[in-house]
Amino acid sequence: MIDIHCHILPGIDHDGPVTHQQSLDMARIAAGDGIHTVIATPHLTQHGLSSQEIRQLADVMNFEFRSSGIPLTILPGAEVVATLEPETLSTFTLNGGGYILLEFSLGMSSESLVESVYELCLAGFRPIIAHAERLPRIQRSPALVAELIASGALVQITAESLTGNMGAEARTCARFLLRQRHVHFLATDAHSDVRRRPILSEGLMVASSIIGDVSAECLVLQNPAAVIQGKGLNA
Repeated sequence: MIDIHCHILPGIDHDGPVTHQQSLDMARIAAGDGIHTVIATPHLTQHGLSSQEIRQLADVMNFEFRSSGIPLTILPGAEVVATLEPETLSTFTLNGGGYILLEFSLGMSSESLVESVYELCLAGFRPIIAHAERLPRIQRSPALVAELIASGALVQITAESLTGNMGAEARTCARFLLRQRHVHFLATDAHSDVRRRPILSEGLMVASSIIGDVSAECLVLQNPAAVIQGKGLNA
């Protein structure tokens, strides 16, 4: 499986792993769950964080994984604030392709959500809405997702939302979006080896029960592979 949203790089996110050992522990959990590739997506909120720093740290961790016998590969990316300028975003795409993982503020209006997606598509990006099921605006009005998709957005939900670990509202919204076929990616949004761990399989089982095995596997295999390769999704 491929995880396109994972805070696995050490010492960057305030709520992510602090040490290299914690990142190694996360990598072991991910590999044990059947994940072979993750895109590192640190929050692009810290002043001065560069895409080069992300790539360099990913290279360091990949070396440490290989040295430790952990069959996991990190690719560079970021979880970027949707209000940043396109020229800034261009260096923080997922694995250097056209896809970008967007984090929207909790209080952002429906109109601003749609406008941001539309403008980024005009700028040549393929925006992916991070953890859409956890946005209060979408929880209150999940039909908004159809409008966002029509504007060019793709949708990522969190595996732990499907299992209920993110609360009842996120669980209900995630399952509704799946039933409406409004989900393109299932990811961990993992932050540590203890809480919010890099596990996809449990959420995948829930997704399979809702939309079937073939469609569910597409969310963790074919669609993420297209992102890594910079190709369009088949569906």
